[in-house]
Order: sequence, then structure tokens, then C-alpha cells
Amino acid sequence: MFAPAQPSLKLAGLAEDDGPDGPIRVAFISGEGQLFMVKEGEMVTPRYRVNKISADVVELQDVNDQTLRRLALR
Repeated sequence: MFAPAQPSLKLAGLAEDDGPDGPIRVAFISGEGQLFMVKEGEMVTPRYRVNKISADVVELQDVNDQTLRRLALR
């Protein structure tokens, strides 16, 4: 049995605003013909939830098998 192929996702950019408890970050992720603007806890495609956004890496969690996928700025 084969796992479904991972969709092609790319971290296109990050934005950061000052918040009361530290920076509030938004990740811009391109893939599947769309541009996703997401914060921690939001979905990127029906398959991935944004687990964490740091200064240069976004960590996604696969909701099917709980594995982690990291996208880095290049």
C-alpha cells in the first residue's frame, strides 16, 4: 500500500507583526495552483495544519498520519 504523494508546497515568504505576547507570523505558501496565507493552527490544503512558524521555517503536520514536514525559505 502506497502513501499518497506529498503535494508540491513551497514557502514563498513570511510576514511578522508585533503582538502582545511576541511576534505574530503569517506564512505565504504556494502549491496546488494556490497561494495560502496562514497562521499557526490553520490548514494548508485539506492535508496539512500549520504547527509552527519560526523566522525562516514553517512546520506542517499531516493530519492523516501526524508526520511533520518543514518548509524553509531559500
